[in-house]
Amino acid sequence: MQGTRVLPVLLALAVAAGFVIHFVTRNGNGAGRGAPDMIAEAREFVEAGSGMAFRSAPVLDTLGSDAALATRVEGYLDRRFGPSGLARRTRALELLGALPPGQNMRTQLLVAEATGTRVWFDDLAGTLHVGPGFDPALPADQGALINALSRLLVYQHHGPAAPPGDDAWLAWRGVAGGLGASNEAAYRQSIPGEADIPTSAETEREASLMSLPIYLHGIAQFPVFEGKDFLEIPGARATILAHPPASTDWFLREFESVEALCRDLERRADAPPDAPPAMPPDIPDPTLVESLGALGARLLFERHGDFAQASTLAARLEADIYVLFSTGTGDHLRWTARFAAPRDAEQARALLTAWLEQDSPSSDPRSKQIVVDGATLVLSNESGPTGE
Repeated sequence: MQGTRVLPVLLALAVAAGFVIHFVTRNGNGAGRGAPDMIAEAREFVEAGSGMAFRSAPVLDTLGSDAALATRVEGYLDRRFGPSGLARRTRALELLGALPPGQNMRTQLLVAEATGTRVWFDDLAGTLHVGPGFDPALPADQGALINALSRLLVYQHHGPAAPPGDDAWLAWRGVAGGLGASNEAAYRQSIPGEADIPTSAETEREASLMSLPIYLHGIAQFPVFEGKDFLEIPGARATILAHPPASTDWFLREFESVEALCRDLERRADAPPDAPPAMPPDIPDPTLVESLGALGARLLFERHGDFAQASTLAARLEADIYVLFSTGTGDHLRWTARFAAPRDAEQARALLTAWLEQDSPSSDPRSKQIVVDGATLVLSNESGPTGE
């Protein structure tokens, strides 16, 4: 079941409560601690659209330059992924076929997080940071504040976005960012005309996101699209916020009914995902062990096929694990994916075969193969023409 929009419902709630906000500039740029009225009004709007209350008063940290914002985001990425964590993921995803060669995930995620950003939320520390270009008189910037406050609200109720694994982190951001995108859209739709005109910052941000490869673009926009749609499933928002899912498959699967979704969330959302396939025993000292999850698998398949086919296959993925390791000959990648049925694994092999058969550059000869055993697919991409 695809989520339908419930913006009119949210607007009705906000208007009835008297919380449709028309900010005015106060105390300079209005973004720092000298603007308690503005923060209070935004807080009330977010609470009305979310059905939850803040547990402590939001505080905004005003940054003096774009460079200061970039520094904050860089620190966040280093804390989230660890030393060299993004470099390892870049290499692994290139060898898996999810990214084209020559990418730099650290730089690209920095661009995705910081470019054109007026209010940024650190979902590890739970802090709000306002960029130097923030203008409280602009509907777009007002909406950005509401978006960030919505993420903070989820943080205050469910802790930081620091669960084990990339897929769980993305699921957390899907809920928090989906709520933010939905509340922001509800607010901006309450202001006719002007709010529909993109600002220069929004245009710059959109251009930067469009420059990203499919995989990174999909991750960056996951809260805005899949997350927002999920939070706008009629009748499900309260349950989603009470029991936020721990894996991205919740955002991509079909449900028989809202009641079935809510029942499953109450029963399973806090449970860990299905156990991943066992790590291959012949791999020495891996440098990275991770999972694509449903979202990552869909983006991998989408790069080599079409969206509909990719979505269908990703929804049939039960669990996966990828391992990056190195030997004297270079870097190697092994991906093991368990699907719901053997035909799914065969379809995944067919989708990836054309990429697998591409010639490796002479500077980095590779041995690539896919083996399917029942519903399990194993993709190997190893250094050297014979994999040795």
